[in-house]
Amino acid sequence: QEERRDHEKLRDLIQKNKVTVAELPPAILPLLNSNDYPDLRLLSVGGELPSAEIINAWAGDSIRVVNGYGPTETTVAVTLMDCRA
Repeated sequence: QEERRDHEKLRDLIQKNKVTVAELPPAILPLLNSNDYPDLRLLSVGGELPSAEIINAWAGDSIRVVNGYGPTETTVAVTLMDCRA
């Protein structure tokens, strides 16, 4: 829980474990720098609408960003969109 609430600790956790796939809410992404995650290859976002600025900051040659959408009442992704910068 501690790493999930502190963006610097979350960054350190992702880096230390060389995470290649992550699912994060768009709200945390402005607090993180996409260049800090050389091992990250796939980022799934969901839970709220990501802004174009967030997509542009994260989607690129090394990181694929997928936006998931589903009904609030359940934890499922009904549609997925491959986002390009």
